[in-house]
Amino acid sequence: MGRLWYLCWEGAMLPRSGDVLRLDVRASVQFGGDRAIWFRVIRPMDITCTRGWVWLDGFELNADGDALLRREVFVQVAGLRMVDPEWVARREADRLRRRQASRGNARTPQAAASAVRRVPASR
Repeated sequence: MGRLWYLCWEGAMLPRSGDVLRLDVRASVQFGGDRAIWFRVIRPMDITCTRGWVWLDGFELNADGDALLRREVFVQVAGLRMVDPEWVARREADRLRRRQASRGNARTPQAAASAVRRVPASR
């Protein structure tokens, strides 16, 4: 990224692909009030920008962590708030469980117990 790194980031940590950010009024006025969003980063874009600001390419997420819309956003580096990676992993696991349950692939504890093969005790 060469010169872009120095113009936009000024030593701040660069979000990586897959990072989930909370974009609110601290990142840009367009996300103020009830317009704050969850955002999964695809990549920072190679667009020269005002010092302290950056263009990010990524997905707006819904409450379940599913992608709603691909977006390019112009945000302040100082206003980016990284979401705890463990929280993201738990959300992904919950989403996968719900998806499997809706397809009928999930095994309930009762179904798993009844599937256990019962072997008579040997004497």
